[in-house]
Formats: sequence, C-alpha cells, structure tokens
Amino acid sequence: MLTIRGDARRFLQFAAVGASNTIVHLLGVLLLVEVLGFVPVAANVPAFLVANVWSFIANSVFTFRAAVVWTKYPRFLSLSLVAMAVSTGIVQAFQSLGWHYVLGVLASTGTSLTINFLLVRWAVFGARGASRDSY
Repeated sequence: MLTIRGDARRFLQFAAVGASNTIVHLLGVLLLVEVLGFVPVAANVPAFLVANVWSFIANSVFTFRAAVVWTKYPRFLSLSLVAMAVSTGIVQAFQSLGWHYVLGVLASTGTSLTINFLLVRWAVFGARGASRDSY
C-alpha cells in the first residue's frame, strides 16, 4: 500500500543509495583503469555489476528493510538495465531535438530514478516481489 510519508522516505533513501552506487561505480572504473590497466569501456561493465550488487544489498537492507534474497537479484538487475535504457533514450531524444545534452542527462536522471524506484518497489520488494522466496 502506498503511503506518502513512507514512500517519500523510501524514495529519498533509494536516491541516497543511488548516489553511493554512483561512487562505487566510479571507484570501480578508476581501480580497473588506473591500477589494473583495463580499457575504460571494458572497465565500465564489471564496475557497473559490482555497483549494482551493492545497490541491491543497500536497497534491500536500508531502503526497503528486507532480507537480502539473492533469487530477487535477477529482477533487480533487469530493472536497472531498463532504467539505463530509458535514461539513454531520454538523452538521445533531447539531443535529437537539438537541446544541450546536459538537459537530457538532468531530465533522464530524475525520470529514470523515479521509474526505477516505482518498478523496484513493486516488482522486487513490493506485491510483485513478495513471494515464497522473500523475507
């Protein structure tokens, strides 16, 4: 059930986890490129995956107060990839309109954050995600 106060709190926690996730991702890329000699594009994939696992754990425990149930992770990862596709599409749309790419990035950040929160809340930690493999 949606509650404005509870969902607002969860949304802010989800955003905070997202910010920490961004730091984990960037540190992973830096480690792989600067220390281990990876090509930046190749470093992005494993850094994304590590950051995504971090995001799943942190959102489970901190945002949704749920046990970390690894059978839910594929759903979480899939929704993260959907959010990335939506974000990329928004940036592309803004550029196609001749608008500055930063406007597209800003619009995509807010939009994909909101969409991802709602989908993850429902499909991973909410009614859709609540099954015999949870809690």
